[in-house]
Amino acid sequence: MTPQIDLMSAADAPRWDAYVAGSSRATLFHTTGWKRVVEETYGHPGLYLWARSGGRVCGILPVFLCGSRVTGRALIALPFCATQPSVCADDEKTERALIDAALGLAETHDAGYVELREQDEKPWGWSVKRTYANLRLPLVPDPETVWRTRAESRVRTKVREAIRNGLCVRWGGPDDLNDFYALYTHTMHRLGSPPHAKALFLNILNVFPEHTEIALVLHGERPVAGAFVMHDRGWIGFPWAASLAEAHPLRPNNLLYWSIIERACREGFLGLDLGRSPIGSGTMHFKRQWGATVHPLAYYYGLVDGHHLPGRDASDPMMVRASRVWRWLPARAAAWLGPRLARLIP
Repeated sequence: MTPQIDLMSAADAPRWDAYVAGSSRATLFHTTGWKRVVEETYGHPGLYLWARSGGRVCGILPVFLCGSRVTGRALIALPFCATQPSVCADDEKTERALIDAALGLAETHDAGYVELREQDEKPWGWSVKRTYANLRLPLVPDPETVWRTRAESRVRTKVREAIRNGLCVRWGGPDDLNDFYALYTHTMHRLGSPPHAKALFLNILNVFPEHTEIALVLHGERPVAGAFVMHDRGWIGFPWAASLAEAHPLRPNNLLYWSIIERACREGFLGLDLGRSPIGSGTMHFKRQWGATVHPLAYYYGLVDGHHLPGRDASDPMMVRASRVWRWLPARAAAWLGPRLARLIP
């Protein structure tokens, strides 16, 4: 039976979230809560496609209409979370029906393309980019086992150095957002990227209060590194992390990573999502030292007639030049302008 594809209505939200809760591929980023976060922060409307067969939900594809008529529009799944699969379906027939419906939506909304970020190779016949990899660290309940068998000796040495240097980790929530955001804007300026609005993190904390924590590394009373940690029933990761460059000799990032690994083990998670890195980059190398496995990401593009494959990633020379210019901006100007640009780079 061919599934029926429709846009989810507000009244359908409980059934949508029930399907997410029962799907092995879906995480909190597929819930209607993430729709609320993105819409309230940046105004990108979520167009949530779902498939039903015989009255039963058999697949979902949450896409967001991003961009503008000036910069160009696109439908993207999922924006502002780089490692999650886009489509969750019970079978390939339903998956195909959902992506075809997304391409039809792109034409309806005058969007140039559909971008679906995937963890697996797909037989869709769409254009594809393979610029990034997801790094995942397998875990066991005993963190000492991970410490001895997965982390390289030089990483363990740097964690011990951090402790000898007087660093410690404090776990918290909304009360630590200001400290984390100061670290985050500093780091993004150093890396040459526009920072997200503080409202993004505040909205995540408000919508997912039981699934979000902030870890801060302290040197005395001063925060020198931090991570915005998110988790649900079977997934944990920290999509955003930051540190002060001047504190790097103290090894705060090593202690931060180990603290998150240790906590994830004790809470029973079987893996830790270390996020996305450009293939072959220094950050990819840093994550592999912890014993992480490499999983290339495939970003698929369904192009509407007359439109071309977009740039806008680490391999785009224009983005490389823009990053260099961004580092030269005064910090206050970058902090003010950044969120206005970040909404256009989903």
